[in-house]
Amino acid sequence: PRRVPLLERPSDGHPLRPVVGLADLTGRPYELDLRHANLSVVGDPRSGRSTVLATIGRQVASAGAEVWVLASPGSPLAGVSEATRSCLAEGEDRAAFLQELVELAGASPSGPGGEGHRVLLLDDHDLLPENDRAVTGPLERLLGSPSLRWVAAGAKPRGFSASPVAQAVRAARSVVYLRPHDPREAHEVIGMPAPWHPGLPMVEGRGLAVVDRLPTIVQFSDPF
Repeated sequence: PRRVPLLERPSDGHPLRPVVGLADLTGRPYELDLRHANLSVVGDPRSGRSTVLATIGRQVASAGAEVWVLASPGSPLAGVSEATRSCLAEGEDRAAFLQELVELAGASPSGPGGEGHRVLLLDDHDLLPENDRAVTGPLERLLGSPSLRWVAAGAKPRGFSASPVAQAVRAARSVVYLRPHDPREAHEVIGMPAPWHPGLPMVEGRGLAVVDRLPTIVQFSDPF
C-alpha cells in the first residue's frame, strides 16, 4: 500500500524494536532493531524523513523509553506528544537542551521493569551550523555516547564532509534511504546492491531499510 497507519507494537516486544511499517513482498510488519545500533535516515525533501522519525519516537515512547527531540521550527516532530523533551527552537535553546542531555547521558533513564532506554531524534542534522560549537560540541559527545541511542535524519550525503556530526551520522550501522531514484544511486548510498522491482513506484515514505547488512524495501507508517 502507498500509505500505512501507525501499527500496533507487540506488548512483549523490546522498547528499542519499533514496528515502523510493512515489508515488501511479505506485507508483514517490519521492526527496526535499535538495541545495538544507531540509525541514519536519508532522502530528498518530502521523502518522509521526519515521518519515519516520528513513527520511531511514538513507538519507543509508548514502550516506556525516554524520547528527546531536536528539530527545526515547524518540524512534524512537534506532533510527537509522547516525547520526554522537545526542542524546536534555535540558538541558545538548542545549546541548553543538548547540554542537559549530556549531563544525563551518564545516568540510567527510568523504564518499565527496571530497564531504561533513552533515544535522541535529530531531524535535519545537515542544517545545523558547523561553526556553532555550543551546539555541535555537546552533540558530538552525545552521538558517541554508549548510553544513548539516536536516530538522525538529513539529506543524501554528497561528497566528503569535515563535520564530526555528519561523519558520525554516516558511520551509523543501520540506514534508511527513502525514495531512491534508481538501483545505482541506492547502491552508492547503502553500500550494497539493493532489492529492486522494475516498475515499483517509490512514493513518499517508501524506501530501503538496511539492518545488519540486510536490505529490505519498506513502506513506512504515517503516524499522523
